[in-house]
Amino acid sequence: MQGKRSRRDAKRYEKRARLTHADDVVYRKYEKTPVSEGEVVEVRITETNTENVGIARIGLYKILVPGTRIGDVVKVRILETREREAVGEILD
Repeated sequence: MQGKRSRRDAKRYEKRARLTHADDVVYRKYEKTPVSEGEVVEVRITETNTENVGIARIGLYKILVPGTRIGDVVKVRILETREREAVGEILD
């Protein structure tokens, strides 16, 4: 049974592959964060969380952007960075 993967494992590997190659940028957990506070970046919102805050990704790194919906392409100023995510605000 070593050659077979369960459905759960297959989904996990598929999700990992999709996220690590998003936007052709690979993010590894222990490297420097891909954005810094005060930086302005243009991102596409790909998902939302339970509080309806838009989430953009750079590899596995999440950027939370309040006031956005899936599919929006917005310029964002990074307000706060953490190990796995950043919080940004929309620029006009």
